[in-house]
Amino acid sequence: MLSRLEGQPFLNPPEDWFRPLSQTPVLTYFFPHDHKDPSVLQRANTLGRTRLTNETRLVQIAKPLFKGHIQPNTYCIDTDGKITDWSDADPSAIARQIELAQEYGINGFVVDAYVERGRDGTIKSELQKPLDLIAQQTVRSSTKFCLMTSVRRPRAIIPIPPGYNEPNRYYPFEEETLYAMVDYLAKFWDNPNYFHIDDRPVLGVYGLTSSVLRELVKNMGIPAWEKLGETMALYSVIKYHVHPYLIGVVDSPQMVDHVVKAGFDMVTTYAGLVDFYPELISSPYKEIVDPKSLSPFQHYNEQLAKQIQAWQRIVDLLIYNFIPSAVTGWDATARGELGVTLNDVKGQYPFTPIIVDATPEKFYNMLKAIYRYLPTRISQLGRLFIVCAFNEITEGAALLPVLRNGQVDYGYLNALKLFIANLRSNKLDQIVISPSEQGT
Repeated sequence: MLSRLEGQPFLNPPEDWFRPLSQTPVLTYFFPHDHKDPSVLQRANTLGRTRLTNETRLVQIAKPLFKGHIQPNTYCIDTDGKITDWSDADPSAIARQIELAQEYGINGFVVDAYVERGRDGTIKSELQKPLDLIAQQTVRSSTKFCLMTSVRRPRAIIPIPPGYNEPNRYYPFEEETLYAMVDYLAKFWDNPNYFHIDDRPVLGVYGLTSSVLRELVKNMGIPAWEKLGETMALYSVIKYHVHPYLIGVVDSPQMVDHVVKAGFDMVTTYAGLVDFYPELISSPYKEIVDPKSLSPFQHYNEQLAKQIQAWQRIVDLLIYNFIPSAVTGWDATARGELGVTLNDVKGQYPFTPIIVDATPEKFYNMLKAIYRYLPTRISQLGRLFIVCAFNEITEGAALLPVLRNGQVDYGYLNALKLFIANLRSNKLDQIVISPSEQGT
């Protein structure tokens, strides 16, 4: 494995040290859909389910919860809208999505990885086959990929009943779990298409929410939590002689300060437009407010205005290693059990909150806002555009085309393609129309 820790120091700095803003890579989050994964199925069996749910079909039978609610939706991965049912364990499905990403200018995928150390000391992973296929097939393309480990297991019970809290979702909050994450990802670092920053392979950690951090503090103690990134990096350096580029993924910009202190090279958001806990100063040391007291509806432009203010606060704190993600939208109601009313499930995942007015045009405007924000970083290192998401279809955060009135709608992909084209040709104007001027 090539590492800046091996051999002689580089005579020439890595190319991303002086990359102009116009050449900033564009990556998208990618969730591996596999409704026949044996490990997830085994967990589902222990919870009384005999099969897993195909989310590409589930989203097609969702029911609206209010007037004007855009449900159900039918997504596709081909140009004529015929492939609306697929599994990412199928090589042809991965190949089509890589082709789609290339066609629309996307440079790579940030892929979810689910890993833990088994009792016998071996690495246990779920949704493994799609990751292997992505690693194999990106080599035959220009598409890059990197992996984002999660602190919690993928859901085995979908659709989700109201008020249901799936047991045994979180991995043990201990150092051995961190070591297992490093060991698993290290297998991919030699892949020529694995994404690097500063000549270091990216290692993402997803799910660093306020509630998770409280559990980390309880189980590892504040000193251990504040060395979380350092612990993973040091283990990698000692065992593999590689210093990975650590990216922490949070649920809110309000969590950035806590994760930065934990030793991550960069912090970003997942669905960084949505207020899952509005009016809350999130902290691993405080309890959260009751989400049932909050409105189930949120408006895209209002949320963007609030996020821009949050980004500026981060800059004011002299935190330079935060990059927000651009979000297509958010509506996870398709993941919920049918036959409920909005009043019954208010404040409960997956039913609320909902971004009720997302459009490709507003998504484009969020990309432009991030474009203006990126130069506030100290250097070009680590500058990225990260999009949530390529295929989170049952959470209403997907670039994938959708069937509308018998026609294939490429709205979000087209918006991203236009943004990338203007970015690469230096045609993006420096003025971002404020959400307040756009209306909601």
